Amino acid sequence: MAGENDDVLGREVAIKAHMDATGLSVSAKSRLLAAIDRLAGSLFDWPAAAMEGLAAKRRLKDRIERELLEAEGHIAARRPEFGETAQGALLLEADKEAVRRQLNKSAVAAETVEALKLAPPAQSADGPGPHSGPDDVPDLDEDWLNAFARYAEDASSEDLQRLWGRVLAGEVGQPGKFSRRTLRFIAELDKPSAADCEAVAPFLVGDFIFRSGRWDSGDGLSLMLRLEEVGLVAGAGGTLHRKLTVDANGLVAQLGAKRALLFRGTPGTVKELPALKVTRLGHEVFSLLKPADEDGLLKEIAAAVDKQGLTAIELGPFRLVETGGVQVYDATLVWPAGASG
Repeated sequence: MAGENDDVLGREVAIKAHMDATGLSVSAKSRLLAAIDRLAGSLFDWPAAAMEGLAAKRRLKDRIERELLEAEGHIAARRPEFGETAQGALLLEADKEAVRRQLNKSAVAAETVEALKLAPPAQSADGPGPHSGPDDVPDLDEDWLNAFARYAEDASSEDLQRLWGRVLAGEVGQPGKFSRRTLRFIAELDKPSAADCEAVAPFLVGDFIFRSGRWDSGDGLSLMLRLEEVGLVAGAGGTLHRKLTVDANGLVAQLGAKRALLFRGTPGTVKELPALKVTRLGHEVFSLLKPADEDGLLKEIAAAVDKQGLTAIELGPFRLVETGGVQVYDATLVWPAGASG
């Protein structure tokens, strides 16, 4: 027993040491270790296998395939006990299936670590930079993790394994980020719907999609109607708007994920942007796909907005301030004062 305890402690120390460079908090490291142990257990060779990307997955696959062969040999050796019945064959298939499921979960575990290594550090209220976060964030929900493990064991393709790895990485960093409804949606996603999601995800601006002409007719409208039908967006067909009101300081900002448009103008000026609402399910699904070209999308909004009552439009990164407001800094001029637009 002492040897087993030493192994567990050694893995925990090793993973925490290797994950320091990612900016994860102590609590996030603990959640990661718990999730990996749930998925892969002793099959996952910490820390070497976890930190070596594709080489890790190859070794995991080789190891589990060896166990599969051993299982086949074990059943074959016992076949005389079953005579000519099919019981031995059934046991063999059951063992094979169990090993395949473990292989899938272990590959998802490797992809989770890769996703965390590649993810940029979170931003704090003081601007860009590593953010360790508080250490009192709750552990992963047990029911959520049980559901996730069931879906992960069916992920036989590398694409699905990478996708589930990104999901778990997001949940490790921010418990509650992905609902169980989103897990079910991903598990049941067919190729046409996946292609629809991939086509629209790069157009997400903050918490909405700017309804430009591309979504008002033809293939674009059909695509949005399909996504509305499955609960990812609302407002296909043109019924919703995003309202921006210039404040008493002559400013109002439209935020993206990392960049923002800053409108300067007469206090009280109101601008309405035609919009498609993105639901919680849509946000969670789109966050796993190709990110937006925020500069391009925000410039498109700047070009389309009515300029009456405005004096300038600027574009730049932003930070949240302690008072609850937003500060856009290092901004560049998109629409100069006096321009016709």
